[in-house]
Amino acid sequence: MSHYLIAKLERYIELPAADKRVLETLAASNVKTLKPKQDLVRTGDKPIFVNLLLSGWAARYIDLEDGRRQIVGVILPGDICDLRMFMLQKFDHSIGACTTARFAQVPRQELLDRMAEFPAIERALAWNSLVEEAMARAWIANVGQRTALERLAHLFVELFLRLQAVGLAHGNSCEFPLTQEHLAD
Repeated sequence: MSHYLIAKLERYIELPAADKRVLETLAASNVKTLKPKQDLVRTGDKPIFVNLLLSGWAARYIDLEDGRRQIVGVILPGDICDLRMFMLQKFDHSIGACTTARFAQVPRQELLDRMAEFPAIERALAWNSLVEEAMARAWIANVGQRTALERLAHLFVELFLRLQAVGLAHGNSCEFPLTQEHLAD
């Protein structure tokens, strides 16, 4: 399942075979399976692992004081959920499974060591972070300025293109397991 991550990263930088093997090894370590609505991490948890989504869909979300939930990102196969969160003392958001989801939990020091040893991996992950930051800015524009119809259209196109980039779209279609509840949040 690391091939989703490799496909995504190779959109930024061509990875040597040795780097791909390293990513495959990292993706095979400490795999955790969640059922829908189970959380991988909760707001306030201390970051211990860097989590890679191997299969399924997940969401990054914030619980509001009145009980509402705001989804602030959708996590797809090949996405690293929290590459830089380990720099913080605690998570400022939760990550929960939308479907049955499998995560590789990579110890942060192991990832840092591999990034230092394999600079192409480090560069590819830096590119990936820049793309994720651009997506976050687009989500801010969605919430701040776009109509509900425009927000949904943007979400559908974003998810399709992200799935297409890792080989999970087929022609003009893709799996879409999000519910009305997810879309409302």
